[in-house]
Amino acid sequence: MVYVMELYAHGHSRWAERGSRLGAAGVFLKTRGPWDFTRSRHLLTHKHQATSQRSELLAMQVALEWILDRHRELTGGPSLDATVYSDSQYALTTVTQLAEKWASKNWTNAKGFEVGNRDLIQEIYELLGEVKKIGKIKFLFIPKEQNQVAFSVCAEEMKRIPKA
Repeated sequence: MVYVMELYAHGHSRWAERGSRLGAAGVFLKTRGPWDFTRSRHLLTHKHQATSQRSELLAMQVALEWILDRHRELTGGPSLDATVYSDSQYALTTVTQLAEKWASKNWTNAKGFEVGNRDLIQEIYELLGEVKKIGKIKFLFIPKEQNQVAFSVCAEEMKRIPKA
């Protein structure tokens, strides 16, 4: 038996008070029924500035964690066929092309410097490896207009971020 998952991911950041930035991610799980399932998370900024790129990567991380969580919940251990849709070319290129290359080069870029956002990218790379062990996954680009539910989930999470 194959369990199919379609997830829509979006990340966003914006300027906040006192020159800081806020960032959040929203993920929407499309189902065949009338229910909407969503997950969201905001970026913790004590170590890194919240940027749009970090927010988009966080959305990928949340989606991959959800796939693994769902697989653990299912009885009989079916294989998974997951599709993650995103409106971020940066996140998609990073996950599908660059992460494996950077991992093989000890997380350094072509100029010999540590890859930016390494912490998130390395975590995503490890999660992706786990997902590939339990099924198939593909990542597809969609325009922002087709990603409005994930955008709304992200916007709601942005409202919940505690004020500094």
